[in-house]
Amino acid sequence: MEKASSLDSFMKITIRKIVKKPLRRMEFVIKGQISRIVRWVFLKLQAPIYVTFNSSMSVDGTGAQLQRQASVIALAKYFGFHYIHSDIKQVSVHPLDPFQSKSEYLEYLIRLNQFLKVNPATGVDSSIREVIVTSFSFAILIRECLSQVIRQKKRFLHIYEPYAVSEFCPAIMDGLHLESNENSKKVSSGKVYTIVIHYRQGVGGFALYPGQNIPREIPIEVFVVRVTSIVNELPEHLDWQIIVLTDAPEFETTFAPPVDQIKLWEGTPEFSNGLMTIRPTRFDALESYSKFPLKVIRGGNPLDAILLMASADVLLAGKSSLSYLGGLMNQGGQVYYPKDFWHRPLQDWRVL
Repeated sequence: MEKASSLDSFMKITIRKIVKKPLRRMEFVIKGQISRIVRWVFLKLQAPIYVTFNSSMSVDGTGAQLQRQASVIALAKYFGFHYIHSDIKQVSVHPLDPFQSKSEYLEYLIRLNQFLKVNPATGVDSSIREVIVTSFSFAILIRECLSQVIRQKKRFLHIYEPYAVSEFCPAIMDGLHLESNENSKKVSSGKVYTIVIHYRQGVGGFALYPGQNIPREIPIEVFVVRVTSIVNELPEHLDWQIIVLTDAPEFETTFAPPVDQIKLWEGTPEFSNGLMTIRPTRFDALESYSKFPLKVIRGGNPLDAILLMASADVLLAGKSSLSYLGGLMNQGGQVYYPKDFWHRPLQDWRVL
């Protein structure tokens, strides 16, 4: 009986894996067509719909918050909505972040809220009905579309999670052309070709975080293979440097989150009794591929990291919203993305 039960479970898992990809592709096709139709209707009607990022509900890190904000901006641009800018009110502090004190944290929030270049609408009339949207789904999108067809009425949607729609709209992020208010010119002096790697580790050990089926950490060997193919195609006279941006410490580290953020870390890997233990990672395997000495930046200001990724000649992104943002803002380089990342790449990105 046990063998039969195990065989049944194995067959169910196998069948699920076989049908998952075709069903997913079909979902993208169907929802993509729906989004095109709904977009045409909204643009035709010039729908008086206002949207903003509901930052009051968000307690994630810098990358996750900016990506949600950027995705709401992209929704507004794609469907012809009016975007209203809302400041990010709080951000989670990570082990190697430089803003560990209260004063540093508040200064960082000011910079964070001035980071993206946006073109918001001038304001919203206080009489407009406001709607809190935890997850902006296709059901809500279609409902709003039909409502505008029947009777145009101003609406103000406070959207926290935009991905249930934005991930299925064809080329929605390609048309965003995301920019920063800050200078993202090359940090390197001279004409040095930069290959920037974002190695998102977390606590290390390829740990699974709550709600995830696959680790966010990518084996270093994957980056080495891609770097090898890149440098082999570069002209010999060119000077290039590999820069690694990472949240991995050089030595084993323990981290005590701010008291008011301890609940954000409860239930995550390697967190116990108010402390998180983080494994070290070395990048010696990449050393021989860089003409200039390998540069490893551990932690530091996340916004500086985004600007560096945005200015890279080549960006090898990790499974991270931070490097996704860096890729969105990189207008002149080549971006490589992880094939099993859960956000859709831009059309000219290549698989890592």
